[in-house]
Amino acid sequence: MTEPGDRNDGSPGRIAIVGGGISGLATAFFLSESLDPSEAEIVLLESSSRFGGLIRSESTREFLWEGGPDSFVSHKPEALALCQQMGLEEDLVRTPPRHRQAYVLCGGDLYPLPMTRSAFVRTPLLSWKGRLRAVLEPLVPASGQNDESVSDFVVRRLGREVSRKIFEPLVVGVYGGDPAQLSIRSTLPHLYQAERTRGSLTKALLQMVEPLKSKGSGKKKESLVALNKGMAELVRRLVKTLPDRVELRLEAPVTEVTRQAGRFQVQVKGVREDFDTVILATPASSSAPLISSAFPEIAQLLQAVPYVSAVIVAFGYDQEVLAGRIGTGFLVPPSEGRIMSACTWVNHKFPGRCPEGHDLLRCFIGGEEAGKWMSCDDEELVDRIRSELKAILAVTREPISRKIYRWQTALPQYRLGHHGRIEQLNRQLDSIPGLHLVGNFLDGVGISDCIRHARSVSEAVKEA
Repeated sequence: MTEPGDRNDGSPGRIAIVGGGISGLATAFFLSESLDPSEAEIVLLESSSRFGGLIRSESTREFLWEGGPDSFVSHKPEALALCQQMGLEEDLVRTPPRHRQAYVLCGGDLYPLPMTRSAFVRTPLLSWKGRLRAVLEPLVPASGQNDESVSDFVVRRLGREVSRKIFEPLVVGVYGGDPAQLSIRSTLPHLYQAERTRGSLTKALLQMVEPLKSKGSGKKKESLVALNKGMAELVRRLVKTLPDRVELRLEAPVTEVTRQAGRFQVQVKGVREDFDTVILATPASSSAPLISSAFPEIAQLLQAVPYVSAVIVAFGYDQEVLAGRIGTGFLVPPSEGRIMSACTWVNHKFPGRCPEGHDLLRCFIGGEEAGKWMSCDDEELVDRIRSELKAILAVTREPISRKIYRWQTALPQYRLGHHGRIEQLNRQLDSIPGLHLVGNFLDGVGISDCIRHARSVSEAVKEA
């Protein structure tokens, strides 16, 4: 093993990747591809007993349960490309065209989420005043502000009704946060850029739901993509591919990262190990305490990224409780007073998730509401969700199976000023050669975003 101060050949040397979620695994894969074994020794350290982080797929009683993200979007190519590299192209599944419609709950009824310009103008989800206000959007001048909240931005551009009935459920359902606190520049950068370039806000809005549209245009048609055996199949394939080049360790908690004489000291299960490069692939809230003593400025910036909890409650039925319904599910605006933020009709979204003649529903609770249900009794939670399903979908049948998943730090929140904090964070990292961060708290929360960050960090390590 190289001793402190001995390595001066410019190679990455001994590399520690802290965190075995998709960010850490993808980083390990890209490094193993680009670095010769003589250049680097790669060690991946995961504190828990399993790899994958929030990605968790389980099969019981012929139901396929997803405890975390259930898909990715094809217009961000990184996840699709990695699946193809892993030999999973034949296992990719997409939402059938006839089910590419989502709904919004309003006043107790479900309305189609407008997915075309004409549907947006005609939707009964909005009053005539709300539709007229949205149509006048091109006449609204740009604000010139460096940043503003998602709510303020949408109300200013498209009106309060569009914000409350369309944007709020979309943002809460995807990001789990409060639109009044989230940054438009960081959370929905394509909308922020559309205003600055005098583009169409309506067109940018429709791009958010493009993957769910029943009709696409040409080869650029976007869609939601999943894996036949669940998203954890990508994790399993990465773990199977890596051992030849990467030392994988489970139940290897890291408690501190310091630096001395040009090398990093990583405390693993109470034992100090020396590394030349350290890549933190853990949530910002977990990375901050690891480096707080050695790099307090970076730790402080990481601590400024808040997280919200998420709760998923899924039910499997031995009959078609969705008989006659078309679509992938529905979103719930906070103003509806429900605890669920969204409900996915799983076997409509991706066929084969349950036996023929059965149905699988997955209910999502996000944000502040999820925090209230993190430690409650399971039966109380199940009763509440079933009550809401009965009121909304008239589902009265007893499920034959169920799953509950609770995530304490599920989704990072890109609050106002996030863009500037990340720029400051990157400047700080530039002054500490060999220390890198990767994860969904930077500038994108999806699986493809995590993989993009992983590739970028691996390239930076190779070029250092």
